[in-house]
Amino acid sequence: MSLCELYNPDNVFRRFKVVEFPISFVGLSTTRELDVETDLNTSAYLKTMCDGRLMWMFQQGFRRDLYPVIPDTFHAISSAMSTQSGGTKSKGINVSYLNFIRRIAGPLMKHIRKISVVGVDESFKVVKEIHDTYREIINLLRSRGANLWSLQAKFLLSYDQFVLYTENATTKGNVDIIFTQELITDVERFNRLNKQSWTDFILQSYKVFVMDSCFFECVCMSSQPRDVVKVLIDWYNENITNQHEKVGGSNKVIKNITNITTDLSDGRAIISSILNFCPFMQDHFSLYSEVDKGNAEGDIINNACLIIEAMNLLRLYFPLNSNDFLQPNFLLMLFLSIHLYVTLPMYKPKKTVEFNPPLLRSSSRQVAISPTSQESLSFNYILINNTKNSFAVEKGSGADNGKKMYLSVKYVANFVENETAILLVHGYNKTRIFDTYIVFMLNGSVGALNPVRKCKVTGPLYRPNKVDVLVASPFATSATFKLYLTDNEPSIPPEFETTTTPKFCVRRLNLIDKEITLSGLPKESGQEIQEHKLYLQIICLSTVVGNSWIWFRSDIGEFFVRITTQPRWDLAIDTLQAKVHNWPIDPCSCGEACECYRTTVLTIPYKNELMLKSLRHALLEYASDVMIHVYDQLIESATGKIILGMLLEEGGTNLSEIQHILRSDTTFRITSRALLPRLDKVTLAQHTGGFLLLPVTIPGQDKAEKYSVTLTSDCGMDIRTYRVLFIESFSE
Repeated sequence: MSLCELYNPDNVFRRFKVVEFPISFVGLSTTRELDVETDLNTSAYLKTMCDGRLMWMFQQGFRRDLYPVIPDTFHAISSAMSTQSGGTKSKGINVSYLNFIRRIAGPLMKHIRKISVVGVDESFKVVKEIHDTYREIINLLRSRGANLWSLQAKFLLSYDQFVLYTENATTKGNVDIIFTQELITDVERFNRLNKQSWTDFILQSYKVFVMDSCFFECVCMSSQPRDVVKVLIDWYNENITNQHEKVGGSNKVIKNITNITTDLSDGRAIISSILNFCPFMQDHFSLYSEVDKGNAEGDIINNACLIIEAMNLLRLYFPLNSNDFLQPNFLLMLFLSIHLYVTLPMYKPKKTVEFNPPLLRSSSRQVAISPTSQESLSFNYILINNTKNSFAVEKGSGADNGKKMYLSVKYVANFVENETAILLVHGYNKTRIFDTYIVFMLNGSVGALNPVRKCKVTGPLYRPNKVDVLVASPFATSATFKLYLTDNEPSIPPEFETTTTPKFCVRRLNLIDKEITLSGLPKESGQEIQEHKLYLQIICLSTVVGNSWIWFRSDIGEFFVRITTQPRWDLAIDTLQAKVHNWPIDPCSCGEACECYRTTVLTIPYKNELMLKSLRHALLEYASDVMIHVYDQLIESATGKIILGMLLEEGGTNLSEIQHILRSDTTFRITSRALLPRLDKVTLAQHTGGFLLLPVTIPGQDKAEKYSVTLTSDCGMDIRTYRVLFIESFSE
């Protein structure tokens, strides 16, 4: 981009030859022919600068603690220069530009002499003061190294001011006299020259007071070349290299940029730079598209939208649209690059805030925001990546005088998984070009797990049974919860079985439904909490009391309940018949030791068919048909039972629940309340078809109406209770 020389009246606004643009950071080494009538009115250069870019420079604040360090000279804290007096506004001076100069030059404004004109007409006096003020600023810029070619202060006046000034001021030189007359007679020509003058004036101001201080530690006059564009290109290429695997893919060649116009249009360099300082934006840029020649426009627009959305989310306010990437403009990309270069390093997290409450509890931390500089800032804050809304932030109590602010951050542990979020604090005021940003990493993790309810259910030994428990949601809104059952006490982090692959597994409790809808807590206090029944199937294969845990998981949160299972082993598993001569038995006078006709024999099978059927039924909940077939074969042999035990353990079965079933021989202790067994202990080959002939004696003074006999294994896991019926022998 180059600007033309405008001072030859014979060639003004006609075809001309471009000369080198005097601003070093936008110069080109080649020249070419341009049509001024087209380019000065419609070119992207002027259009870009006039359609909001200047507004961006005016409205941004200036940051003292930039990277690298900004000299104190540029710290605009002068209260005298921070406001515009009403008198100056009424004089028609360009208030926006003076505010811009105050923000970027700060205390340097004291070097602008206060202009006072006497002895002239009042109307000319006002214009003369404005003109001389502009001239003082131009001199200040030139003293700081600005190259303002032949810019004259009168070209910065409005048309009416220009006419009044030239009529009362002495013009030197014939060329200036002729040129001034042509401008007076052609308002449009003057307005175009005025626009171009202001554009160059502001660009040079930006270069002198902002760019050098952003990129170089020494801002004094120096003959050493300062190639800002090269600094930006090297910065982009470093970021591209660092983020190559995340953005470009490890299987592709790293493509470095060589200019900051067309090479930025695909978005890779900008996205890589954002990710290099804001890795928490990784998910946001997961939809990045490689620019394909077949759909280049669509890919560029996609990436541009991702960049624009990310910058808005990060509060990196800069006027951008997708067309700026389809038709990139040098100055726009330059200012965008400077903006990113200065602000992105601020996004390195300042501190990590840890939260560690129990599940379904909350924890709060207070964060103090205290700027290092003495200026007053306005703050706002936002949470980023707070996908589950587990974090909340609000202003905390304490001093808030524009120099310090306290934020209260709250974490509610509604989910067992560790959660992270970003707290972005945005500070700004009217004296800064670049806003300041402070980033805090928020890490929330569950410190303890406690069930919301403890329930108890009972079930008969070796018999499947349907039971229910009452549950209620601890959350305010209704939701559908997915159910996960485990026999292992929950620990941090908990494990959830999400696969449905068939396996050898046996559990005491099994879910009937995989989901349940629970109502939320009542909105008003005093209302009854609505409870829901959850139905379960229970199969007790041992006598011990067990615990199971059921997780309830939804989009609004997670909780679990503990269910204690109590087997009922006092219920008879079968009925045995015993023969007697007659029933009821006649009283005997032989005494308690009499074993004549009061003693009979009970025939008890070695194999507990109900126990084996229950084990097979429990296995059906998780095993496939092929696995059931394998089970039927393995259960018949001693080696097979060993293999079966290994398969069940691998499938997640609690072996203490079924270990006694897989034994070939088991020793039992025999007891009865109403009968007198003649044997105390027996050993049964419980997987064979044999029978135990157990003699029992009916007490002489018996008054019982029900009879039973109980076999209790040495390990205590297996208790068999048989109901006994006596039948008369002649009834055969």
